[in-house]
Amino acid sequence: MRLDTTGNVHTVSASWNLRPADYDMFMGYVRNWERSGGDPFLISLRLEGSEPQEYRATFIPGSFSRPTRSAGVFTVEAQLEVLPNFVSPCNDEWAARAMMEAVFGDDACEAIDILDKVVNEDLVYVRA
Repeated sequence: MRLDTTGNVHTVSASWNLRPADYDMFMGYVRNWERSGGDPFLISLRLEGSEPQEYRATFIPGSFSRPTRSAGVFTVEAQLEVLPNFVSPCNDEWAARAMMEAVFGDDACEAIDILDKVVNEDLVYVRA
């Protein structure tokens, strides 16, 4: 098993299908990005969940492929270095579920039911 460290960048292969005017605008953006020294930009991606989220990314220099054109649509491919978004352990529902499963195994549902009773029934009297 190989462990990773928290906060490492993701390397992502991306492609864009663009109409001619959009292609010209996109390539103009890329040229401005190159002139800026490669400043990070925001991009919406599905990396750490099923819903798209905004990430800070930068193009990997030299990773652009030669654009192809088919039926009036340009396809551009490049690789991105994407910074991971910080997710507080307190707000990461799926990580919490995975931890419960790892700790309690088949008894995870029973443990959650017990916690539910303690928090929503027993502690109500303590707070009152």
